[in-house]
Amino acid sequence: GRRCIDQWLNPKNKQNQRCPQCNYKAKRKDIRLIYARNLRALDTSERDAALEQLRKERQEREKLELDAIEDSIKLKSALEENERIKKELIDCQKRLQYFGSNSRNTEEIIKKSKTMTSLNRNVDRFQRIKEIEISCYGESRHLGYSSLFELIAVSQPNQNNQLFPGFGIKKIFLNDFKTDNICIHSKPIKDLEVNAYDGTILTTSSDRTVKLTSLMSKASIISYNLEADAWSVSFNPKNKHEFYCGLNNGQILLFDIRMMSTHMDKLVSEDRSPVVSLNHIQFKSSVGDIDGILSTQFHNFSFYERIHSSDSLSASSFSMRKLPLDGRFSSAHFEPKLGLVLLSCRPSSKHNNVTHYVMGLKASEGLNDRHIIEPEVIRRYEGGRQQIKLSRSRIFNNPFNESSALVCAGDEDSKGAIVWDLSSTKYMQQLKTESTVLDISLIENINTNSYFMTALTETSIKFYKYIS
Repeated sequence: GRRCIDQWLNPKNKQNQRCPQCNYKAKRKDIRLIYARNLRALDTSERDAALEQLRKERQEREKLELDAIEDSIKLKSALEENERIKKELIDCQKRLQYFGSNSRNTEEIIKKSKTMTSLNRNVDRFQRIKEIEISCYGESRHLGYSSLFELIAVSQPNQNNQLFPGFGIKKIFLNDFKTDNICIHSKPIKDLEVNAYDGTILTTSSDRTVKLTSLMSKASIISYNLEADAWSVSFNPKNKHEFYCGLNNGQILLFDIRMMSTHMDKLVSEDRSPVVSLNHIQFKSSVGDIDGILSTQFHNFSFYERIHSSDSLSASSFSMRKLPLDGRFSSAHFEPKLGLVLLSCRPSSKHNNVTHYVMGLKASEGLNDRHIIEPEVIRRYEGGRQQIKLSRSRIFNNPFNESSALVCAGDEDSKGAIVWDLSSTKYMQQLKTESTVLDISLIENINTNSYFMTALTETSIKFYKYIS
């Protein structure tokens, strides 16, 4: 190719010195080589490795910068929370001094209350005093009580759902019944529990997340993504870092908030139905202190005992025993002062009515540092003949009779709730709410030294004063 072009541009033939392509005048000096005269192979593996290392270092630096920003935000939130807790501590100390100086008056009030109880058996003990609308859209299903801040937390759709779609909680302050809202999840909340010691709330939702949020600062402390829908949550009151989450496939995830990325381990049940309620329980027995997780599924009622010889939070540190009870279970609740469990069942071939069992748990020696746990039924109460919506029944220590308990459950037939006193086989009172009660709580108002029963429906919450 080059030789032909040289001949074409021969300087002896000046008239024909033209480009063969465009016929423009050209000379040999205008020739440009479009190929390499020689090739040499070079080893670029070290350069490629250095570039890859540089890329990884940049990614790591960006991640660390993001972590530093996140840590600074958490530090700021923790400092604000610390200042708020200091103020609360000073306020609590003042209250303790006040109640300490008035302890005799308090004892006299309780004695008079017990006397009035025996004289007024036929008077309704719970009298409605207030009703607060939660949401006109419904979807309010769970409530929790914080004795630390004297407030109630209720699940709800966000108030301005078009501008801020999603779900959160409404805070109701008991001193003046003012309210405040916190946005937390993108889908309905399935369960919540308030930590009695640090003012945080644990929530789980259909958006497959479980979140820990500060009630006062509204800041999200930690959030975990789940592989399945969660139905229930429970704190471990013995360890402020631990909590449990029950899934719709029967598994129970074990969390430690010091592990911020994922759960520590999981407990697997043969029954694949959802875990409708979780309770961390602890009680004394003839063989020592027993503690663990009480798991309630639609057709399974189990106790996962925490093995004392193991301090780690893992599946191997729990021993599972299925409790010998049959039914279509809807909820369970543990009363720590009396060590009693309330188990509620939907109507079925075994139970014609909604049935509530009040039971204690007995423990005996087993093998390999494990115990045999057996339920001992104390009372059996019956409600209406239908339960379409999944509601929570509760058992509380009776504040005016510490040796007894109050059993509270929603009743769809009467569109209200029924309250039983454990000392009697007959119901104590029917609460009229005009709609299905989904959750109940017994709370104490320290300012007025009085007690209230709160009944939650899908749209509102009713307050009933407990008159002794």
